[in-house]
Amino acid sequence: MNRNAESRLLLLKKIFISFTVLLAAVSCSTSARPDSGMPVKDKATYSEITGDNNLEDISDTGFPGVYKIAGDPICRITLLIKKDKSGYLYTFRGDTFTGSGRISFRKKEGLIYIYFNGTFCSGNNETVTGFYSDKTITIRNYGNSMGRYTCFRECDSRHLRFVKN
Repeated sequence: MNRNAESRLLLLKKIFISFTVLLAAVSCSTSARPDSGMPVKDKATYSEITGDNNLEDISDTGFPGVYKIAGDPICRITLLIKKDKSGYLYTFRGDTFTGSGRISFRKKEGLIYIYFNGTFCSGNNETVTGFYSDKTITIRNYGNSMGRYTCFRECDSRHLRFVKN
């Protein structure tokens, strides 16, 4: 081969490798919520817990109250849940932030999912979501390399367990 043909072949190889890397990078990025084990739903309504979805695990006397982080001495976030005539309200209080809004629920496959409408994770701008079981609310605090987001920057734990006092 002459020198001109070799340089063209080398150029074609570089273009092919660049295209392959670009294609792999584009196919890995996603605008959907990373798989967090929780269903994606932007807005849920209080009516979802009053109709066909019987959420006997959440009672008006057992669910409202003060929840604190368990197992993470650095993370000092408190969650206050109150009931009003149209549903449940929440307030997150931390050292550097306060977030509040209305709670909505969804029951799926035996789990009760909680949507903290009004508080968003940075990175994906999704509503903070968790699940409720036995007076404990568990929230996945951050994603992974495929889906980067953080809900509460004050906390290093991946899963935050808020236990009712």
